[in-house]
Amino acid sequence: MVLAAAILLTLLVATPGATALADGDRTGGPAIDGDRDFWAFRPVRSLPLPAVRRPELVAGAIDALIVARLAERGLEPAPPADRRELARRLHFDLTGLPPTPEELDDFLADPAPDAVDRLIDRLLASPQYGVRWGRHWLDVVRFAQTNGYERDDEKPFAWRYRDYVIDGFNEDRPYDRFVREQLAGDELDEYSRDAIIATGFYRLGVWDDEPDDGLTAEYDGLDDIARAIGTTFLGLTVGCARCHDHMFDPIPQTEYYGFLSFFHNLRPYDKPRYTLDSPTYAPLASPAELGAWRADRDRSIGELEARREAAGSDDEKKKLAAEIDRLRKSQPPFEWALAATERGSEASPVHVLLRGNARDRGAEVAPSFLTALGQHATDRSTDAGPFATRSSSGRRRVLAEWIASSENPLTPRVMANRVWQHLFGRGVVPTPNDFGRAGVPPTHPELLDHLAAELVRGGMSVKLLMRRILMSNAYRMASTPTGAARARAESVDPGNDLFSRQNIRRLEAEAIRDAVLAVGGALDLRLGGRGFFPRLSGEVVAGASRPGRGWGRSSAADRSRRSAYIFVKRTMRVPLMEAFDYVNTDQPLGARPVTTVAPQALMLLNSEFMQEQAARFAGRVLREAGVDREAQVDRAWKLALGREPSPRELRIALDSMQRHEAAVRSREPRLDFEPRAPSALENDYMNRLPPDGFLSCPEGWTVGRGRWVDRTEGISWVEPARGPHALWQGEPFADGVIETRLLLHRGIDRAGLIVRAQPRGTEHTGYQASFEPERGTVAIERHGDDLVELGRAPCVLRPGEWHRVVVECAGPRIAVRVDGEQILEVIDPEPITTPGRVGVRAWRAPVSLAGVRLETGGKAVAIRPAVVPAEIAPREALRALCLVIFNLNEFIHVD
Repeated sequence: MVLAAAILLTLLVATPGATALADGDRTGGPAIDGDRDFWAFRPVRSLPLPAVRRPELVAGAIDALIVARLAERGLEPAPPADRRELARRLHFDLTGLPPTPEELDDFLADPAPDAVDRLIDRLLASPQYGVRWGRHWLDVVRFAQTNGYERDDEKPFAWRYRDYVIDGFNEDRPYDRFVREQLAGDELDEYSRDAIIATGFYRLGVWDDEPDDGLTAEYDGLDDIARAIGTTFLGLTVGCARCHDHMFDPIPQTEYYGFLSFFHNLRPYDKPRYTLDSPTYAPLASPAELGAWRADRDRSIGELEARREAAGSDDEKKKLAAEIDRLRKSQPPFEWALAATERGSEASPVHVLLRGNARDRGAEVAPSFLTALGQHATDRSTDAGPFATRSSSGRRRVLAEWIASSENPLTPRVMANRVWQHLFGRGVVPTPNDFGRAGVPPTHPELLDHLAAELVRGGMSVKLLMRRILMSNAYRMASTPTGAARARAESVDPGNDLFSRQNIRRLEAEAIRDAVLAVGGALDLRLGGRGFFPRLSGEVVAGASRPGRGWGRSSAADRSRRSAYIFVKRTMRVPLMEAFDYVNTDQPLGARPVTTVAPQALMLLNSEFMQEQAARFAGRVLREAGVDREAQVDRAWKLALGREPSPRELRIALDSMQRHEAAVRSREPRLDFEPRAPSALENDYMNRLPPDGFLSCPEGWTVGRGRWVDRTEGISWVEPARGPHALWQGEPFADGVIETRLLLHRGIDRAGLIVRAQPRGTEHTGYQASFEPERGTVAIERHGDDLVELGRAPCVLRPGEWHRVVVECAGPRIAVRVDGEQILEVIDPEPITTPGRVGVRAWRAPVSLAGVRLETGGKAVAIRPAVVPAEIAPREALRALCLVIFNLNEFIHVD
């Protein structure tokens, strides 16, 4: 640790603009004047704009500051993006959704000089703006709807905080008010339903519902809050001073605990108890409404007590006493919210914890601000008396007022930097959560201060600041310079640190998923609510410590909602989202990583969601373009990419569709059975899982989930030999022959052909020819109250290859032939002779059947798929093209 710290300090000293604290600066006392001269702690100031040699490149102060820096390096800004690129960029940046072809056509046909301005205003006014920018904020505050750890149970009503954030951005709630509500909404002068919900900020972190040490866990929770407040609003790693003085920034350990004192009086997060004395939840009612409810309840109790005194019989007295007791325990009929509540008006003392140990207390400390911020910290009172209430100390209000003050040098800088980051792909400060010495200093300090000052001058309106950035030439630059300017930019500014051009940006996971839904015509734009549960594969469910616990089932319509409304469970992420760097919910995240890894392509090509959406996209194209293939390609390009295909693209697309259609027509019709459940499931989840959640099968077959045994703590384990299966709803079968070609897919554990089956609850009776390639055997089993193996024989079964299989039934005799060789024959001493269903069982990997033929009762019956390849070949070719379009870089990137 000592060596690592020394190396890190050396690296920081060698970094331009960053300086580590000398040992003598970490005294544990207040910050010294030299610390306050660090760029982030100086007051925000607007300097005179620099002169530029080419004023035609400048549309305002932002451009002047950028062009002047470029000129110092012999660079010029890239030319403007073309109107199509700019429109697509604006739509994705402001709403996270692609423009429709009609929106693009209208914009491109508008010759008015204010066309771009009006487009910006329309997008800023869209309800989808709040969804896009609210999701950015949720990253920063470590939003999730569950607690983490083994059980990872839900935080009820956490979704109200998400909706508060989205509504706040849509309403353009002043940023200083936005800060005050989240830090001290319950302590503000006037009651506000939104402000109570906003304090859910304090409850969003990871929480262990069964800690080994309760006191340590409580301080871990307080430390999580300190870190979240520090990084979210101040851009400082305050939490680094929990155990010792901060190694890089002028934050002594005493100031860390002085900072912690402002919210130390919070009641610890606890398991859900929706009561007036709950430590975690609050009713969404004003004091007047609560008072009126209490008065009505007390009046009713008084009347009942009077009636009890006058009652003539013991039975009547008991009934009245029970009613009185019920009323005293009753809760107000209001909605509840995840919220901050305190222990009372008197805050308990706070001590420095030696080396951060909750059981090793040092000196007592009083509430204090971070003195590195200069007079804004040292001259402000920390007296919470004027803000104290009967149930709250008022200290969080003091902290909120200090952080939200326009004089705080960090608050407007940090927020202005976040806005710039999401519009340019990188902040003026590249480390948006760390404005301290360990972070990367601003590439354009004057620009950052100008943006911060604009935020303050604009009444802390985020939309107004954003609009000013969007109106700049800098935002509207192309992502690629041309000619000699391109070569020089790539040589002098390869990382685009000087903003000589706009950045090509890959869309975030949510925008990719939402764009897929949008171009397919399936996107549901409803706002608000608890959120929805995407369908998860068995492999993902199996990865949870309690498979499926807390994961619900949503309708197809709900699953088409925007990705911001995905239920955020800490221990069970949606693979498609996670592949594209979905947010880490354990700690505040200022900027998501952007990786390029093989699983991304595999997800976009193979995931069930992408396959379904490609089919929807194809259906939309077919409805809107008809059967002409050139028209289909043209419409698909316009819907997904906002442009017509080039002649070369058209030729490639048509050729691909032709080849794919021919390949589909050549396929042999077959029946596919794919298991979807893991080997263990939490019982509540299992009972909510629909049949196709256990096994997917062709039309005309019904699924039974089979036998699952509850072994421990509400978790059931499958019996593979009696697991998920499908029964054909056609001709009953008694004696006769079943002949088919059988394909065991790689990774399969067992497959079964079922005969004479009678459904019995989630199971069935009857016989099964069981094929187990790993054991290299075939078995014949009788299914009833017990599973009876009637015989087993060796057999070479090669997964990935077709085998011809024949099952013969004649009274008690059952025989199996594989590839023309009789493998096994048994005589059942307790035969099942009644006619029943034919079925298939599959476990761990799919089973496919082709050319299925039954001979029974003197009749020959063929079991065919409901849809044969030749009938679906044209649509399948279009679906394959749509899937390819979803995988284009142009689709998942924005210029």
